[in-house]
Amino acid sequence: MRITNDEIQGAIELYVNSIYDLKEESGWLTASFQQWMDAVYQELITWKTENGYSYMSNENRFEGKDSILSKIRPLLVKRLKELKKEGYNVKAFDEIL
Repeated sequence: MRITNDEIQGAIELYVNSIYDLKEESGWLTASFQQWMDAVYQELITWKTENGYSYMSNENRFEGKDSILSKIRPLLVKRLKELKKEGYNVKAFDEIL
């Protein structure tokens, strides 16, 4: 099973929504690019259950960490650029230049 771009974008939006909701109080404004990458990656590989528990998959159902990270990076860079255009001062954006 491969992770799709839609799944990656959905995971990124979880953290972007924190910025929209909390504005300057959001920790994602000051998070590093690596923290964003790690958070999105963890969100993608963590299984969720209906009763609220989550756990890491023991199966290698993914194409490998490096491959997933290489798919996350361009989508995250694009989204951070959009946030910058919207006027948000996101520290991670400065790290990708």
